Amino acid sequence: MLDTHLEGREYMVGDSYSIADISTWGWIDKATVVLSEGGLDNYPNLKRWFDSINARPAVQKARDIPKGIDFKTEFDDVAARALYPQNFDKNS
Repeated sequence: MLDTHLEGREYMVGDSYSIADISTWGWIDKATVVLSEGGLDNYPNLKRWFDSINARPAVQKARDIPKGIDFKTEFDDVAARALYPQNFDKNS
């Protein structure tokens, strides 16, 4: 559907980059997880659009944000309490 929508268009909505492009990019960025490597190859308009948005300097800046930050990867009691506080007694 998006590939057809982007035929002859540079952006998702209108003639300029907008929040629609920003939010859609975030989902399409995960396409290789769902479709495997090269997953956008079957969608040339979507791939062209994605590559265009992906080349923006702000995208690289956003991708660099987590560099040097050690994110917690284990799912322990502290993480469970933070994610699901309703499952724990408030006094414990």
